[in-house]
Amino acid sequence: MSGRHVGIVFTSSSHAGSELLVLACVAETLNDATGTWSISVGEIARRCKLSKRQAFRALAALRSSGELAIRKGGPGGKSVFTLMLERTTASGGLGWNKLGGTAPGASWSGAMAATQMTKVAEQEQMTKVTSPQSGCFAAGAPVTDELTSSSATADRGVIQPMTPASCITRHSDQTTTTRPVRALDETTSMVKALAAAGVAKVFVTAELREVIRLGASLQDVLDAITRSAHAANPFAYGVARLLNELQAASTPSRTGQRLPDAASDRDPALVKIERDALLATPVPAFVRELSRRLRQ
Repeated sequence: MSGRHVGIVFTSSSHAGSELLVLACVAETLNDATGTWSISVGEIARRCKLSKRQAFRALAALRSSGELAIRKGGPGGKSVFTLMLERTTASGGLGWNKLGGTAPGASWSGAMAATQMTKVAEQEQMTKVTSPQSGCFAAGAPVTDELTSSSATADRGVIQPMTPASCITRHSDQTTTTRPVRALDETTSMVKALAAAGVAKVFVTAELREVIRLGASLQDVLDAITRSAHAANPFAYGVARLLNELQAASTPSRTGQRLPDAASDRDPALVKIERDALLATPVPAFVRELSRRLRQ
């Protein structure tokens, strides 16, 4: 049991989350004299309640940052871990953080509890609000309640409620980028409307996005699905068929003719008949032969 190494982890490590948990797990059982520990990755995953994939990723991140050295050739074919964190305070002793820190002799359960406290503190920081000029979420800014801030002076300012066109602020070191929150995706709205209309096996596809981009309405998609009711998946088949029709309508045909425009003053039924006739192509001979053999 090495509370000293656990304390070094929580005061000097730059990692958080699963990586910090794995590093604390390694440090908690290090040999005080050698600073090394031989253990399998599966045992680390079991102790930290992670999958082996998550444990491998955490160990790779710790190794790349230089906080943990890993070499093979340990007892029983296990890996040998060496803690590379040996930072001290200006006074020459170990510095213990008040939040998430661990004093010497702390147990492994105490280290896990400290990790949970660190995660909660990070989540609370990310939900705080910035000044009324930005109206965005950012870390480290004070929170002002809209109901209790009505008596604030003009110099102090009042935080206005967030609007649907608000923004989300992302922090990357010293740079801050702001992007607007997009409205509800049209494709998602179309999928919900189709599901409400009773269409089965509805999901977002690239073909559906392209159909919406080309200007197809909900009724157009429903008509295409109705015409494809004989298919195994009427939704996918109908959307693909509608996409072919829209793409063919926007490009010249092989004979140099353009497909009839549905927005013209002509009879819509006649326009549909002409469009279906132009889109119809003869079935190749080898396809007919293959179909005949399969039916036998």
